[in-house]
Amino acid sequence: MTFGMQKVDTIWFPIAGSLLGFFSVAVLIRAVLKSPKASKEVEEIGELIRKGAKAFLWMETKILVFVVAVLGIMVAVLTWENNGYRELIAYLFGVLCSAAAGIIGMYIGTQANTRTVQGAYSGVSTALRIALNGGAVMSFSVVSLSLLGVTICWIAFDAVTCAAFGFGASTIALFFRAAGGIFTKSSDVGADLVGKVEQNLPEDDPRNAGAIADNVGDQVGDIAGLGSDLFESFVGSLVAGVILALSTYNEDTENPTDYRGVAFTLFVGFVGIIAAIFGALSVRTRKDVEVKQTVLLNALRRGVAITAILILIGTLIGGVLIFSDDKKEGYKLFGCVAIGLIVGLLIGFWTEYYTSYDYSPTLKVSRMGLYGAAPVVIQGTSLGLISTSFPVIGIVVAILTTYTLKGVFGTAIAALGLLSTLGFTLATDAYGPIADNAGGISEMSNQPKKIRDLTDQLDALGNTNAALGKAFCVTSATITSLALIEAYREYSGIEHLNVLNPVSLAGLLIGGLLPCLFSSLTMSAVCRGASEVINEVRRQFNEIPGLLEGTAKCDPEICVSKCTKRALIDMIVPGILILFSPLAVGFLLGNEALGSMLIGTVVVGNCLAIYFANSGGSWDNAKKACECGMLGEDHAKGSETHKALVVGDTVGDPFKDVSGPSIDVLCKLMANLSLMLGKRFTKGYDQWVTGLIIVILEALLIGIYYLVINKFDKSKMIGDESGDDLSIDNSGTDSGDKDTLLENQENIDLDENEKSSGSEIEMDSD
Repeated sequence: MTFGMQKVDTIWFPIAGSLLGFFSVAVLIRAVLKSPKASKEVEEIGELIRKGAKAFLWMETKILVFVVAVLGIMVAVLTWENNGYRELIAYLFGVLCSAAAGIIGMYIGTQANTRTVQGAYSGVSTALRIALNGGAVMSFSVVSLSLLGVTICWIAFDAVTCAAFGFGASTIALFFRAAGGIFTKSSDVGADLVGKVEQNLPEDDPRNAGAIADNVGDQVGDIAGLGSDLFESFVGSLVAGVILALSTYNEDTENPTDYRGVAFTLFVGFVGIIAAIFGALSVRTRKDVEVKQTVLLNALRRGVAITAILILIGTLIGGVLIFSDDKKEGYKLFGCVAIGLIVGLLIGFWTEYYTSYDYSPTLKVSRMGLYGAAPVVIQGTSLGLISTSFPVIGIVVAILTTYTLKGVFGTAIAALGLLSTLGFTLATDAYGPIADNAGGISEMSNQPKKIRDLTDQLDALGNTNAALGKAFCVTSATITSLALIEAYREYSGIEHLNVLNPVSLAGLLIGGLLPCLFSSLTMSAVCRGASEVINEVRRQFNEIPGLLEGTAKCDPEICVSKCTKRALIDMIVPGILILFSPLAVGFLLGNEALGSMLIGTVVVGNCLAIYFANSGGSWDNAKKACECGMLGEDHAKGSETHKALVVGDTVGDPFKDVSGPSIDVLCKLMANLSLMLGKRFTKGYDQWVTGLIIVILEALLIGIYYLVINKFDKSKMIGDESGDDLSIDNSGTDSGDKDTLLENQENIDLDENEKSSGSEIEMDSD
């Protein structure tokens, strides 16, 4: 009998791959923790970052327990008629696996950052290896837990139950990615505007409390958040592949007899883990090599190339093995994997061209700094918009070619092929925040110039990888979401989605609106968080004697606390919007309208996410080009040109690290939720009363939130003026002194007496 004709045939390879991945995680953790610890000064700063990350995680966990309990009850109620306990178990299992991957990665990240600084004393090879090992802990945790979780849900229950596992992963991704992003960018924007623009301090200055909070944010947003985002993508591609495999190779999906498509889907995940291990081992540089970006980048590119080649060889062998009685079928599926993988790599190179200062687009943005902040913002916006062209064309080509080869199942396999390198690409992406922390810690602890230069080079490499990683996230999220939507269409019994139908057209327009609303909410959250950080950093500079002179220490814990509370509070409305919208449309307008809504969200969300990521990446690297002296000595750090580019970078922070990545979560979470509840929705308006109740409840919850928050913010502003809350002048200045603060902002060289006459400005809550 051909391998894969029985359900049990599908599980051996993914289980073996997951166990090998867990073994690799254990080896990597041991390697990181056995690396020499740094000096006392370095470890003190590292400990502040660890405490801040733990504080954020603990507060977020307390909120997540409540959220998961409510959503668990919702899942059980909506699916109970169809053995709903299975969906509930799978949902909770998904929550645990995704949270575990993020927590493990963040813990090792906070241990690897200081050890990377110490490793720099032994040379670039040692420092690179420590940071990459720390990132690889996250990547192997993600792929191993994803593959094992889907396999367990598949063998214990059925294919659609795996969607509940994916919904659990999406729940964690929503909070880790979006809330973590709001945290890190609130601190980053606040630290930059006060530290760089007002006080002319370096980027990572130990006197700036916001800078230390920013390093905490790198861990919670760019490691835990990134891991949970791609965990969700990988799970989604596996789930879509499993469901569409059953419908492709079986006429009766309720009683399937051919599991070869499922076996191949899970086999691709297995091959990806094996290839990533060899890819990670191949990243080496000579100890005596000169520290250059080209050398470091080539080392990582070699790892990507080895990983991709091994995946292609492995999937070709797997296709021939599983489809031994029909090798042509195996070749077709191998072609789909190759197409997805190649398109992903090409989009990555395209992103590098538009966001790296080695190429003309970003250099053009940097030169606009000679004329002020406004031209920088305009040019960066133009760059981000035009950069959407090739990724969209690449996705179109991937869809058309894979559909020609093997229909919708071929498209799902292409998404999995794109994500098959995740074990290595996520390692290089998670390496970025560790290297960023290492560079910041080196600066704060006054390490020798040689060490700071080396960690800066590692940090610059991390910025390049971050831009590529965001392109990877967006592309994989788009193709994965489309595969999940197709799985939803088949599972819910929709024959065709006619978007010209008035009801479907309404769903399409609502779907296109959601990414815009979601982006607005997350950006305004960053503004409110940044305003609190700005006020706090200003207060510390004015009230702590000797802080600016370097004879006293700042208090970063207050900034961390403010960012944590603001990030979690401001996730309430976006969370309600994501979770209630599919239910409202599905019950109110029917399953076809819901399918159209999902398509509208993916189409608009894909373009917005690429635009946000590439504009933000370009503004960031345009500023770095100036700092590297590429515009000449007259326009280096501290110049008016540099300040204009800092403004552009500040605008780009919520673009590339909050709204852009969060749109990925938006698309996948709604697709997973819709797939899980697909059979609960009927065609037409049969359940309009339920839908209307959900709409009213959604509006009521959002209305109550804004009434409470606006009242709180208003009372806080009154308290500021009367001296009841944090204020820059403790002598009780009146509200008329806000005009004085505006004058102070125009002249950063005013003496301390003039600076202290201002009072806080609270940004308006939307």
